Amino acid sequence: MTKPIAALLLLAATALVPPWVSAQTLSKTLRESGLTPGDFEAMGAAGRALYETAAPQVGKTVSWSNPESGSQGTARLEALDAACATLLNTVQPGGDAPARSFRQRMCKAASGQWVLTP
Repeated sequence: MTKPIAALLLLAATALVPPWVSAQTLSKTLRESGLTPGDFEAMGAAGRALYETAAPQVGKTVSWSNPESGSQGTARLEALDAACATLLNTVQPGGDAPARSFRQRMCKAASGQWVLTP
C-alpha cells in the first residue's frame, strides 16, 4: 500500500468515527467505517485531481464512486494557500449509509510529494 493511501486511511479512520472509539484498534475502526481500500483509493484520486493540477480551482468538486463496494462521495477543494490544500470529503459507504464529511489538509513537502498534515 502506498504511503498516501495509508495516510488517507488513517485520516479517514480518525475523522469518520466518534472520539470514544479512539481506544479501538485501527483495523477495527477501518472495518467499521464501511469504506474499503478501493474506496480510499478512489477518494484519494478525486482529491489529487483537485490539487495536483497546474491551475487548482477553489470551490471545484470531483465525484468518485466504487462500483465494487457501492460507495460514493465527493472531494471539494475548500482552500488553497502557499503549498497546502484543504479538502472537504463527503463519503457514503455502501451507497446507502448516511453520508459523512471530514476535512483533509494536504501540503507539498520539500521533496515535492503531497503529505497529509494536521
